[in-house]
Amino acid sequence: AISSEGGVYLMYYMGGSHDETLLSEFLPGGGIQKDDDTKVKGMKMKIGVALSQDGKSWGRVEGNHHTGACITPFDLAEENGENESSNTNMKEELYCAWPYVVVNESTAQFLLYYSTMEKVGLQKCLSWAVSTDGFAWEKRGVCLRPSSEPDSLDVKGCARCSIVPNAAYDPKDKIWRDVPGFTMYYEGVGEDNKHRILKATSKDGKDWEKQGLVFNVGDGDSWDCGGVGSPHLIRLDDGITRMY
Repeated sequence: AISSEGGVYLMYYMGGSHDETLLSEFLPGGGIQKDDDTKVKGMKMKIGVALSQDGKSWGRVEGNHHTGACITPFDLAEENGENESSNTNMKEELYCAWPYVVVNESTAQFLLYYSTMEKVGLQKCLSWAVSTDGFAWEKRGVCLRPSSEPDSLDVKGCARCSIVPNAAYDPKDKIWRDVPGFTMYYEGVGEDNKHRILKATSKDGKDWEKQGLVFNVGDGDSWDCGGVGSPHLIRLDDGITRMY
């Protein structure tokens, strides 16, 4: 959730319905045959927004899609296909999920980043969209793709990110001061199928440069040796940054 102008909170969330999708559409060949007709519910996830004045009671805000969602998977067979394709030349998506929103103060725009999987090639990517009010969004396409090098820690996918506007701590006044640019923390999926937390940086929120590993899986048989992910950062008043 973010605090918007006028003292209200906007919460962005993902959801799935009872619509059925072929399980084979999400698997790259292993574990299930492409002619298998097994179906699953809730996989074609969408993103919605809710509003609150106190952070406790929330009400959904109807998005532009007929389902009420504000961000839906780009699908040429759906109503959203023609408009989104003409604006972004983007590829079809299987889902839109795990949203994260920041405000670009220099452009007065809301920036929304979300996890998706492309229908052709099944790449797990991070895509983004922009808005002037936080409710109506225009997609801009993929902003971060898996690396092509086989030993890269995100060779099998990029997912579930959080973005923070850059800031420098002033120990004299004990406050964080804004500095240009953004930093993204995201899940990278390696060749070993383990999820790790990686970092990327951007000057404008559009073009991103990968910076590599910032938080690895646990050692030995520790409780998080199988993977770490879904990073979320907060800055404390004493200059410390915590990641959960």
